[in-house]
Amino acid sequence: MKLAGKIPGVCIRIATNDWRAGLHAAGILITYEKLSPALTMSCPALLMRNTTDNPEWRAWIYHDNASWFPGSGYVVEKLFSEHYAEKYFASTSGTFRDNPDRNSFFDDVSQMKPQAWKTGTVDAIATGSVDGRRIVVKAVNYEGQPNTLLVRLQGSALPEKAAVQTYTLSAGLTDAASIERPDKIRPVETTVPYSRNLTIELPPYAVSVIEIVANEIRK
Repeated sequence: MKLAGKIPGVCIRIATNDWRAGLHAAGILITYEKLSPALTMSCPALLMRNTTDNPEWRAWIYHDNASWFPGSGYVVEKLFSEHYAEKYFASTSGTFRDNPDRNSFFDDVSQMKPQAWKTGTVDAIATGSVDGRRIVVKAVNYEGQPNTLLVRLQGSALPEKAAVQTYTLSAGLTDAASIERPDKIRPVETTVPYSRNLTIELPPYAVSVIEIVANEIRK
């Protein structure tokens, strides 16, 4: 895609209400972060829908006269928004055959030829805050099997110590929230030890956010 000037904005059209919409939203939002700041605004094609309206009208938020529940795209967008970071660092797409020697993989990645490359499996992006205190990695696994995301942190400004928190959304493709179960799809939070080489396991059909927050900044 070639950009001429700034793209004023785009709309996300939602075809389903179930977890497939969540996976789709994650991939689209990762693309939007790659395009930022050229892309100045985005929005869902339909933000809210009453539960008595035409069921073919898909939305981010569903409500009746007393309550509401989130569509799967809303859950993903809320998670991404809560962990947004302005500076783009890197992104990747696809998977390849694992290398059990992870140190060798990281050291030789610039000249390595991926084996069994497969597209349409994983999208990931790494961004950071302007003040240098946060690094955020977002990933989506479109496959019905686990995949592994390998992350190497580099640079003289990396902190000696940091906290690493992960937030993972995972569900069956046709799972969806409802008025009765508004939190059916929600993030699971975990922590992992801080390291310059991180191994993040992505469950089947999962969206993950990994946030690294520095305890101190090296100067």
